[in-house]
Amino acid sequence: MKNEKKTLIIVFGILAATAVVVMGIFVARTTPAGAYDVLPVAQYVKTPRSLGGNTYIVDVRIDSQLAYKGEIGRVIAVRTQDEKVMLPVLVLKGHSAAFDPRVGQPYRFVVEVDEDGELILLETKKL
Repeated sequence: MKNEKKTLIIVFGILAATAVVVMGIFVARTTPAGAYDVLPVAQYVKTPRSLGGNTYIVDVRIDSQLAYKGEIGRVIAVRTQDEKVMLPVLVLKGHSAAFDPRVGQPYRFVVEVDEDGELILLETKKL
């Protein structure tokens, strides 16, 4: 009887641990944000270099293409969801071919702030 209880406890423990791992993988794959913090827009606007080296998520709407930087990629203008702040985002050439947004489209971006304070697009998810 004691062996059966121990076996059941072990089996349920393994099932519970497996369920937690599977849910974690599912959540990580369904959100490009993963474990990133939301971009502190007000701080970024004041001192963009202070956020250098960090990765964030930000929900935006596509505004326009600002510039094409030949071998590097292109710079697009996006507006934050509250429409108050416009941000320039560098879309690197490799990412640029697969990413063809239209003006007004909402996206969730994963961006990295480089050492110069520029936002570099890492991942996108259309909202």
